[in-house]
Amino acid sequence: MTTLLSLGIPGDSVTAILLGAFIVHGMQPGPTLFSDNPAMVSAIFIGMFIINILLLFIGLLGAPQFAKFLKIPKRILHPCILMLCVVETYGVQGSTFDVKMMFLFGVIGYLFVKLDIPRAPVVLALVLGNTLEKNLRRTMSLARGDLWGFFWKRTGETPIALIVLGITLFLLFGLPLISAVKKFWIRMKQSKSR
Repeated sequence: MTTLLSLGIPGDSVTAILLGAFIVHGMQPGPTLFSDNPAMVSAIFIGMFIINILLLFIGLLGAPQFAKFLKIPKRILHPCILMLCVVETYGVQGSTFDVKMMFLFGVIGYLFVKLDIPRAPVVLALVLGNTLEKNLRRTMSLARGDLWGFFWKRTGETPIALIVLGITLFLLFGLPLISAVKKFWIRMKQSKSR
């Protein structure tokens, strides 16, 4: 929540969904959120404080009761959850298309679980994709097509955008490559020792 409210950057898939909810309601999380919507930020902080206190009592008193849900057989629990999902999805706009999309993305999510593909980046991409595209278009129009010159040839300024771009590329491509080489090296050592 700290990075979401102060910088507009979600830390995980849950805060990415929350970012989408803020944007839908016309609020842009970031440095200007505190000056543009101080009442909303105060309400969020007060709400989080109250929720944490309530969750403490609910968790302590309700834990034995919540544990009883684990005794419900999956053949009963899963259809109930599926029914509630269908009813809620249909109830939002009264559209069967939404229900079909829910099932489609449910199948995709199931495949992601089975193939061990992380789901959080997909949620982040769905929430942040539109914002990223708008900012890329804005950057391209400011750079007049010369992105390298825009990032590098700024007189008297540190090329912060280029540094952030370099760090991002390293995290996306460099770290996985280093990890793969390290695993390969360990396997080679183990095979030689045998």
